[in-house]
Amino acid sequence: MAARQMDDDTPEFLQVLGLDSDASAREIRGAYARQLKRIEPAAQPQAFQELREAYEFALHWVAEDAKPARHAEPATPESARQLQHANAQATARAMLEEFKLSIAGQPPRDTEDARLRLRAALDDPRLQDLDARFTFEGGVANLLADGWRPGHQHLFGPAVLCFEWRTDRPRLKAYGHSGTIIDKAIGELEIHQTQPAARREEQREVIRDLRRETPPARGEASYSPDFMRQVIASYPNWLHVVTHTANLTLWHEDGIAASRRSRSEAARKLGRAVGMAVKWLLVLAVAGVLAWAWLSEGDVIPHGAGLAASQPDDASGRGALETPPAARAVDDAK
Repeated sequence: MAARQMDDDTPEFLQVLGLDSDASAREIRGAYARQLKRIEPAAQPQAFQELREAYEFALHWVAEDAKPARHAEPATPESARQLQHANAQATARAMLEEFKLSIAGQPPRDTEDARLRLRAALDDPRLQDLDARFTFEGGVANLLADGWRPGHQHLFGPAVLCFEWRTDRPRLKAYGHSGTIIDKAIGELEIHQTQPAARREEQREVIRDLRRETPPARGEASYSPDFMRQVIASYPNWLHVVTHTANLTLWHEDGIAASRRSRSEAARKLGRAVGMAVKWLLVLAVAGVLAWAWLSEGDVIPHGAGLAASQPDDASGRGALETPPAARAVDDAK
């Protein structure tokens, strides 16, 4: 650390921050945030290192609450860094949980809403420490890479801009598997944006559909399982972040189950129809047999009925058959 003029009461690391010996942890964070904005770490590495060391010593000094011995030598740089790193991680994890609960409880309405909420978190003095900021940034990357939740489609773009992931993508490697997913998602989004406008809109209809709780009707123009699979295969990481790609599998399984239920119900209906038809055919057959028997019985002539019918019933008492003309002529000659 560069030599500075010191008074008898204020440690040098507090002077670097422009504070006196009564400074609180909150004042130390605020002072660090203000001075950090005046320094470009890449262009002024020495000034940045000096400010960072002063900040770490100051926080450690306040945490130890060693006011009776403030003129004693501060803790070693290594112990101060370890303590500060632990404190920063704890702070960042607490803020990350607050942010995640906010996103889950009330998903962002749009990209601007997500940007304002993320910006508010990053501007919090508790995240001005680089370790805390790094931990919080990694937590947001993990949140997005873990898969889509309502509102994540609005959070992805602001996160890429606020954390400068698009312009400094090698930094994402520090976040392991989550960073790899985010890095690939950014690349796939760039490919999507190079598509013709009509093609992009067609694909975006599929993306919007995949966020629905129920599948779109098969008659809708945007619904095509094969086209959905093609879009998901083209942007697997980006769509994993901004939409619910598992819906397609769920809908496919539901469709198969519904088709099986439909076929089973159709088979049952057909069985019932065939059964009724067989019953009616049997009824008609029995009725036909009975009708034929009844009609046949009415047409039969009893034995001797014809002879009786030919006999006259007048008083002359002649035989049943009249005498032939030839016989009458013989009778007359006699």
